[in-house]
Amino acid sequence: MKPNRKRLKVRLAARHARSIRSGIRELVDVEEILDRWFGLQTPIDRSDINDPYNIPGSMGRDWARMNIPIRSTERLENALARLYADGYVLAEDLTSYALARAIGLRKAAPSKKDLARALRMNWNKWTPGNRAAAALLEPPGALRRLLQARGVRIRGMSQTTLDRIGTGLADALRQGLTRQEASRLINGVIDDSARSLMIAGTEMAYAVTQTNMELYRESGVEMVEWLVADPCDDCQENYDASPIPIGEQWPNGDVPVHPNCMCDVAPYVVDTSSWAEVYGEDAE
Repeated sequence: MKPNRKRLKVRLAARHARSIRSGIRELVDVEEILDRWFGLQTPIDRSDINDPYNIPGSMGRDWARMNIPIRSTERLENALARLYADGYVLAEDLTSYALARAIGLRKAAPSKKDLARALRMNWNKWTPGNRAAAALLEPPGALRRLLQARGVRIRGMSQTTLDRIGTGLADALRQGLTRQEASRLINGVIDDSARSLMIAGTEMAYAVTQTNMELYRESGVEMVEWLVADPCDDCQENYDASPIPIGEQWPNGDVPVHPNCMCDVAPYVVDTSSWAEVYGEDAE
């Protein structure tokens, strides 16, 4: 049975969307934000907000970045740790399958036993099981580096959250909303299930790709190719550049190139006529 990589990543990411959403909510205190916004000594002039030469919401976003403190990132850090651990385990199995199909059982790393197990795996019922929790206790190299990168990833999420709040505050001012109405608007901006699912999917793609690439290098893979999934222009450009040596950079960076990017990077083997024969539905 061939793994549908996109379906596996989407299904696994969905398990983490709620905890990501909870972590985003913990970043800021809405009532504190509204206290500061409605208590401005010099209120922002609504005419400035409506000025056609002013970028919509830019004043609100600038204010948000300068005046809204990030309360806590602990819950989001924990959510990402669990997500990355699941992504690491998925990437391990996908790498074993890729190598087993591409180079057979000729190589010693990963072990022949792992390669053979990957070929027999029922991907429709695949779950990380207890392996993800065990990996977090003593993180292997690839997972350890993912965990170390959480701070950078969370800073990006935090800044985007502040920008969204700032835009919402500018909208509230433009519409002349009361504090209660503004509270509902800002809470809706923060407690956004669609955004949480998008973040979970993007971070899962990031975790799987980073782990895949490290395991490919450890296994002696020399060339890799880009597998597209509903490609944008940037992803298509990466695909057109395939294959490339494993140490080189793609024209537009690694997966994920953009939010919700579900492309993949796979080993390129000269004696494999087409990687679509290995990843059938994923290489469409």
